[in-house]
Amino acid sequence: MTFSYLTIKIKSEIITPHLVTRDQGKKLLSIIISNIKPDYIIIIDFGDLETISPSFIDELFNGLKKELGDNFSKKIKVICHVPEWRKLIQAALKYRS
Repeated sequence: MTFSYLTIKIKSEIITPHLVTRDQGKKLLSIIISNIKPDYIIIIDFGDLETISPSFIDELFNGLKKELGDNFSKKIKVICHVPEWRKLIQAALKYRS
């Protein structure tokens, strides 16, 4: 099967550089889920953001894990150049496994 890549630039979808609420996480989760197709790999781009919170990360990534199950790591890729944010993502995924 050939896969297509769909990049979701968070700042373009949420229209703010500050992602700190669970509601923002739910909104982005809904956008991503509506774009999931069998032959798509979703790339989530954290570029141009200034602030993210553990609550936002928890809502987004644990929602994606719940929705995708074992396919999470096959279907979701992340572009994140801020080491602290990558650690937040890894912690959210680890502690809710």
